[in-house]
Amino acid sequence: MNRNRVIAAFTAIAFAASAAGAQQADTAKPKEPLFSKTDVWLSAGFLVGIAAAMPFDEKVAAWAQSPSVQTPSNTSVVKFFNAYGGEGVLILSIGTYGVARIAGSSHFSELGLRATEAIVVSGAITAVTKGIIGRQRPYVDDQDSHYYVFGKGFGNQDYTSMPSGHTTAAFAFAASVTDETAHLWPKQTWWVATLTYGSAAAVGVARIYSNAHWTSDVIAGAFVGTLSGLGVNRWHRAHPNSKLDKWLLPKSVAPTKSGVAMTWSATF
Repeated sequence: MNRNRVIAAFTAIAFAASAAGAQQADTAKPKEPLFSKTDVWLSAGFLVGIAAAMPFDEKVAAWAQSPSVQTPSNTSVVKFFNAYGGEGVLILSIGTYGVARIAGSSHFSELGLRATEAIVVSGAITAVTKGIIGRQRPYVDDQDSHYYVFGKGFGNQDYTSMPSGHTTAAFAFAASVTDETAHLWPKQTWWVATLTYGSAAAVGVARIYSNAHWTSDVIAGAFVGTLSGLGVNRWHRAHPNSKLDKWLLPKSVAPTKSGVAMTWSATF
């Protein structure tokens, strides 16, 4: 699966649908703000973390590539989390949506759709940010973490280090799923948060281990992913009747002899 093509397609759909449906929000319910004071403190914490990590980027990279760390057992685990942060979370979110529609679970289908949207939105933000910042990846020169060329990240993978795309996607998935769980099944939030955010953190470690990103890139990815996941969920709670949901949430899904039949209740 080409994640970039999927992200581009979903971004276009989401943008058009969001613009078309923004005026159809349920005004009877109080709207949850898209950004809160908690987001301000969260953002400040991430930005401080990025700044604090930068002086140690090269030292951490050297440690991660040392023979004592680069062992076969570690490498096998890292491969799993690299895959999880790559196409893994996108397949998982789309799969949750699809299976839930077949099973007739409105809650899980919404959870899967929101997670997919969060990954798409965060991916679009990350792609643009990578291109603009143009930071050199550690595998190009692990002794120079401060090499930036404005705009060089567009079309040149060697200069797309910040932020980490894999980490962004994993944290977007974690934030969206955990936040949705907190609203639907509050008592289950603790273990969902532990599992999803723990896996996302492991993706970040895997990217450093693979010499694909600096530590500050990983923190930046966690920043973009977390705020994207929370933002997408809040937007939909403020716009419960958006065109996007009417287009992408089928009214019913039923198995047939030749496959699956879907019907939509959509207003265009």
